[in-house]
Amino acid sequence: MPPIIPSGVPTTAHLTHADFKTITDLPLARIKRIMKSDEDVRMISAEAPVLFAKACELFVMDMTIR
Repeated sequence: MPPIIPSGVPTTAHLTHADFKTITDLPLARIKRIMKSDEDVRMISAEAPVLFAKACELFVMDMTIR
């Protein structure tokens, strides 16, 4: 069953990979610095902070809707 999206909530189905880098509201450099603060993390792929930022935005949006 597909998720029910309330009206007025933007969808990301039409966006490309490049669009995600420019559409995030969270600072990617800060996310990367927080990820590197863990001593077990040595290298972070370029996609990881972008995906994490988008996941955080979707989480916050979901929590505000509830």
